[in-house]
Amino acid sequence: MNVLEWLRWSGKAIRTRWKMEGLLGVWGWDLDPFCSSKRIALISLKDEQEKCLGEGGSAGRLREVRILRSLFPPFLLDLYKLFISPLGGGKVGALMIARVTALTCQWLMGICTVNSVDLPDGTSCESGVFVERCKYLEESKCVGICVNTCKLPTQTFFKDYMGVPLLMEPNFTDYSCQFKFGVLPPQPEDDITLKEPCLEVCPIASRRRQVAQTQSTDVGQCPKA
Repeated sequence: MNVLEWLRWSGKAIRTRWKMEGLLGVWGWDLDPFCSSKRIALISLKDEQEKCLGEGGSAGRLREVRILRSLFPPFLLDLYKLFISPLGGGKVGALMIARVTALTCQWLMGICTVNSVDLPDGTSCESGVFVERCKYLEESKCVGICVNTCKLPTQTFFKDYMGVPLLMEPNFTDYSCQFKFGVLPPQPEDDITLKEPCLEVCPIASRRRQVAQTQSTDVGQCPKA
């Protein structure tokens, strides 16, 4: 079974389990710290979100990066970063990941297509993925969950473990999201996504607005971002 076939099988298994349980979940290889062998773990996305947000942004993001790493055999990530990512000035690796992402991740994100993005060197490349309406964001209805359990961990994972920079630009108005493989994300202090206020449909947004009106303060950015 080659890598593409494995990813297709993995996506099919996830999609089937998701439908059976009625939950957002992922099948992955997880390393038990008290056992030398790997085990198959069904991880409830809702539980993971609660753990991440309960631990705080930084600890939660590290947890999500670990989960992303566990979905791949370690040697595959190392080989990709060593041999594929440097090809063509990084464009080959970015192109490949964009296509695999669009092919295998629609069960989680919804309809997505490969598109062209502008690269830092002034050229353009078909290394983008546009998600028309992200199911993950629509389901969570929370800026903090999007940022801490998806955007930032995913950007970190692809750059640090596959050698491909990634900038994700979620749109909190229409729930779309633009992936830009081959583009470095801005520094946290310059990332406007991290300064977004709570969504109107966020479960805690209305309560925060009531408190803000009572205390005559500004709601400000999402407390989980």
